[in-house]
Amino acid sequence: MLILVADDDPTALLIVETALRNLGHLCISATDGDQAWEAFQTRRPDVVISDWLMPGMTGLELCRKIRAHPARYTYLIMVPARARAIRCSRG
Repeated sequence: MLILVADDDPTALLIVETALRNLGHLCISATDGDQAWEAFQTRRPDVVISDWLMPGMTGLELCRKIRAHPARYTYLIMVPARARAIRCSRG
């Protein structure tokens, strides 16, 4: 399965990509929303995992563009950065 991971946090990006590759998936990555949109159009991933807040296009804007695209159905997983910050602050 080809999975696009979009996150402006390099540590989060590396963790998710490593976990997915260890499970046998192919990954492509993007560090902002505009880059993710370009990767989506050229590579047509099966799944997109995106941070909610990113430079350029937000995760929500990316989701809307993907849903409006005439490509086959793509599964989307949105990860809110705030939830990650809360989880980290609890120790």
